[in-house]
Amino acid sequence: FLFCMFVLGSAFALISTFLFIFIEHVGGSTTLMGISLTVTCIAEVPIFQVSRQIIDKFGTGPILGIVHVVYIARLLGYSFITPGHAWWILAIEPLHGVTFGLLWAAAVAKAADMAPPGLDATSQAVTGAVHYGLGGICGSFLGGTVYHAHGPVVLFRGASVAIATSLVVLACLAPRQLFPNCTPRAGPGAARYIQLSAFDQDLGDIHASALFSTTSTLSDECWSGGSGESDILL
Repeated sequence: FLFCMFVLGSAFALISTFLFIFIEHVGGSTTLMGISLTVTCIAEVPIFQVSRQIIDKFGTGPILGIVHVVYIARLLGYSFITPGHAWWILAIEPLHGVTFGLLWAAAVAKAADMAPPGLDATSQAVTGAVHYGLGGICGSFLGGTVYHAHGPVVLFRGASVAIATSLVVLACLAPRQLFPNCTPRAGPGAARYIQLSAFDQDLGDIHASALFSTTSTLSDECWSGGSGESDILL
């Protein structure tokens, strides 16, 4: 989680630091710079309004994955803007609502969930320090070096590759964070059956008996639960 926040924080600092320089590079005016900043701020408002519902529906892990993908799209979008077409920036800037608003809402929720008892504020501080502090330093320093040596196209596309790498690392090291509803699926030869007995009202608890037989080993496939006989919870 903190590694992802560091990488995404580097991307946030890179955009914050070099976007206006890039707008000037492609022939944009100071008016366009101001409008682009206005668009990013407006895009945050509805995302923050519905962020709780989105987090409750998808969870913080999948949202981190979504933010990675949107960051990649945003950075690649910048890299394809050529001189004389600076106003295309405004078509990309609404993505800031996801890359900042939705990310930070999910990060606060995730940090709160991970915090040991009594260390809620510390967990939030560490998350912010990694994202805005370490990520900000790295994004600004490395971004400036790459921009000076190779230009904005290499900078933005290189940053998109770094974020894609972060997504792969997240998927490899914490797959259940990205796919929380994914569980092992029985192979095609498996027979699955569960039988629940009646509810005993005198004792006030449920007596369940389960009959489960299988004729093959579990495969490595995954399925998303929710329908049919595959939806078994023991």
